[in-house]
Amino acid sequence: NIPKQIKQLNQFFSDEKWDDLRTVAHSIKSTFGYLGTEDCKEKSLFIENQSGNTTDYDDIKKSIEFISLNWENAKLEIENILHN
Repeated sequence: NIPKQIKQLNQFFSDEKWDDLRTVAHSIKSTFGYLGTEDCKEKSLFIENQSGNTTDYDDIKKSIEFISLNWENAKLEIENILHN
């Protein structure tokens, strides 16, 4: 469930639960790959690789924000395809 996973990304980032953040990023990365949303897949990979391994958390937060925004756009496109 992508919306739930995006919520978890935000929560685990806020709570500094890096292992949990890494796990969710790994899981959602595969989902984005199946959907063909390569930009979100790449951002998920970045989050997975950087979680707990960096002191520049701003880039992780920006990646989570990117995923959130782009998921909303992808969701609308998917809904349009399904309804037409």
